[in-house]
Amino acid sequence: MKYWGLMVLNASLWSAIVFAAQVPEAAEKYMVRGDAALDMAKDADGYNKAIIEYEAAAKEAPDWPNPYYNLGMVYSKTDNYPEAIRNFKQYLKLAPHAEDSEAVKKAVYKLEYKQEGINKERINAENARAEEVRHEAEVQAAKESAPILSPGKTGIGLNDLGLSLQVFLFEHGAIEARGQVDFDGPIISYGVRAYAFSPGLLNKKSSNIFPYLGYEFDLIQFKGETSKGAGYLSSVYFGGQMFLNRMISFQYDFGPAWFSIKDNPTGFSINKMEYMMNFGLNLFFN
Repeated sequence: MKYWGLMVLNASLWSAIVFAAQVPEAAEKYMVRGDAALDMAKDADGYNKAIIEYEAAAKEAPDWPNPYYNLGMVYSKTDNYPEAIRNFKQYLKLAPHAEDSEAVKKAVYKLEYKQEGINKERINAENARAEEVRHEAEVQAAKESAPILSPGKTGIGLNDLGLSLQVFLFEHGAIEARGQVDFDGPIISYGVRAYAFSPGLLNKKSSNIFPYLGYEFDLIQFKGETSKGAGYLSSVYFGGQMFLNRMISFQYDFGPAWFSIKDNPTGFSINKMEYMMNFGLNLFFN
């Protein structure tokens, strides 16, 4: 029995000697260079230089366990757990009975646990981002599917050389404050408009043209070289707004308007009915 044990021991030693003799000199050189790079390493770049040398050694001697052990250690220092685990397992495969095999196995278990935690964090982050993207898509879809005309929609407009501010109080109705100056007169007019949009056509989401009925009341002031006075305009009208997109629209309407103005110095007054047309360009904020 002792003789057999001696034979096994001698055989093991002989195998180690033969294997050592089979390690190419180039592989040993890269191992030494890797050790030197590791000694000098102070940051990730330094560790990468050591990794390059150890991988070159493994390439020269793919059945030599030592480079894989060193690679496992360096990858652990750089928190590259998958590569550390892969190299440690290769080391254990090539040297299953090494004295430090149990320690290396435990190191692999620790690294696997750490990697599982990273994977869970990444999955949670990916799920959170996916949920955020889904929510953003739902909000965008809701905006796109929502009626173009909605309560609170507000915009400014240019109408017959005048400015206006239009606000939708509810889906089918809006109110507008408007003003106009004719510097040749000069004539100043300012007032309000009320719009009532057709509910039936509003329900057609594919439509971008919205007909309306409305009423307008304006105060008028004028002053010339020999004249000065005031008056008012009262009008009902029919028209429509055509939206190029959710923010920009053109509008056109026409209808009868009652004018009543009076020149104070002469007492001359005009009271008459006329038909008026209105063109406008509106820019909405929402």
